[in-house]
Formats: sequence, C-alpha cells, structure tokens
Amino acid sequence: MKELKELVPILLNILTDALIELGYSTVPEDTPTLSVSTGGAPLSGVRSEVDPSAPPMGEIPPAAPPAAPPAAPPAAPPAAPPAATPGELDKRGFPWDKRIHSSGKTKYKSGANKDTWKIKKNVPPGLVASVEAELTASMGAAAPPVPPTTAPPVPPTTAPPAPAADQSITTFPALMNIVTEKGLLTEDFNAACISVGLASFEDLLKPDKAQYIPLVADIISKKA
Repeated sequence: MKELKELVPILLNILTDALIELGYSTVPEDTPTLSVSTGGAPLSGVRSEVDPSAPPMGEIPPAAPPAAPPAAPPAAPPAAPPAATPGELDKRGFPWDKRIHSSGKTKYKSGANKDTWKIKKNVPPGLVASVEAELTASMGAAAPPVPPTTAPPVPPTTAPPAPAADQSITTFPALMNIVTEKGLLTEDFNAACISVGLASFEDLLKPDKAQYIPLVADIISKKA
C-alpha cells in the first residue's frame, strides 16, 4: 500500500505534464489540491484547471479552408481587321471610300468580287455606281498622262546595189552562151548565182532580177 501511495503522485505528475503539452494551463496557487480516495495525504502539484481556450482532448482542430484557385487570365481581345494602308487600291483600282465601303477596310476573300472593297450593308446600288464613277473621274484627272511608247522607225531593208560588171551581157540567152562555152555544170551555175544573192539560176528568168545577169556573167567568165 505504501508503494502505491508513492507511485500515485509520480503518475499524476506525468499525466499533468502530458496535459500541459497538449495545451492545458498550469494550476493557480490557490487551487485546492487533489486528494487520493485511499485516505492518504493530499497530493500536491496536481493541476486541475485547464485553459478554456484550449481545444478539448482528442479533438482535431478544423482544417484551414482550401485556397481559392487562381483566377484565369482575361481573354485576349479579338484581333482587329487589317487597316487599309494610305493610298491602297483594290483589284479594280478604287481607293477605300467611307460612303460605300465597310468601316473595317476589308476586302472580299473569294468569289467574283475577290480582292475588292467590301460594300456596306443596305447601300443603294445607285449610290455605289455614283461614287465609283466619281472615283474613276477623279483618278483619271489626277493621273498624269502617259506618253505613248512608239518604237523607233525601222529603216527599210533594200538589197545592196550590184557591183559594177561588164554590161555587154544583159540577157539570159547571152549568159547561157557563156555557161555553155565554159562547160559549167548546174551546180557551178547555181553557185555563181548564189554568190550575188540569188536563190538559184532560175531567179535570172524573173524580170526584176535581170540586173544580176551581168554580175553572174562576170563571175563565170573569170572561171578557168
């Protein structure tokens, strides 16, 4: 029994220290001591009061609320349509005009009107035609006249004058007499004619080629 009385204060102190570590406060000095029911002497050093702000034993404090997810970045504004550059013309040569063309300064992407300015909605066709006629007239007046491009005159090509020759033989029969005397073959006769610019000896039969007869006769007469 004596051993039990000695162990009780030790166990109570161990329990008290454990309670303090869990958040309980120390016992004030004027707090009555706890007595053991076995009739033994009161046990001093036992702290019976706890901190009212401390959580009850065994109770788990509530978890902190989850952090709010980060806000999504604002969506990028839609890209503006490409603005027409100053002086830009469409496929038909018209500049952009706010009276009939769309404010976005955009052009048709397909169809028969591809690469021309988009027309405003609900614009009367008569206004479109009137403005386009006005633009055509203003562009025609503003454009400097383009001088016509003419090719330099080409001098007429004339056959070079025939060199001077013996003018005693001026007819084809007289020329044939020389050919026969020299005993020329047809190939040699043609070669003499080609050397003065004819296609063959048959050209000598044409009236406009008669001036070549003395030349051919001179060439044949010089042959051995």
